[in-house]
Amino acid sequence: WMLSRTHLFPALKSPLIQKDLNQCGVYLLVTDTNNGFYNVYVGESENIATRLKYHYKVPPFPWAVALVFTNATGYLEKSHIRYLEKAIYNKLSISPKSIIKNENVPGGAHVNNEEILDDFVDIITKFTIHCGFRWIFDTQTLPPVSSSTTDAPPDVPFKVGVIMRTAFRKAFSKGFLSKEDISELLDIKSADTFK
Repeated sequence: WMLSRTHLFPALKSPLIQKDLNQCGVYLLVTDTNNGFYNVYVGESENIATRLKYHYKVPPFPWAVALVFTNATGYLEKSHIRYLEKAIYNKLSISPKSIIKNENVPGGAHVNNEEILDDFVDIITKFTIHCGFRWIFDTQTLPPVSSSTTDAPPDVPFKVGVIMRTAFRKAFSKGFLSKEDISELLDIKSADTFK
């Protein structure tokens, strides 16, 4: 399940969601920082609904979305979710774009069926990407930040400008942006030129 924090309590009143969230599972609390990074908290609980209500009242950080993972057959047990929590934490810890907000490193648990649970972690990764958090489990290292702007090729600003102009025109042609939106997003001269 993907649940918005602002709509958490109405969502938890749904019988279908109640059925799934009143059991064992793991969850991610996520906020997109809008600069290419994500604040993320990974947790586990034997009753996800109760834990999410707690995190609503006492948030570990200002989270926006909860991604919840349970098993419809009730297969997951406490040792399974502790293993999953640790495996997800480990996967997040190697992503340069995820800022983990857990105060403690999860302890994990010994299980006999690691292969099945590792497959579950892969499913969680795919679901997270599908929900729009594409880079949350990204393992590519970020390029080093240069202290000098002279290292950049001279055509980089031009390429960025072309990409932005193309994106604006596409959004404008499909009705996603109005002339007023463009005037708010760009300075007066650029907005007039664009129009």
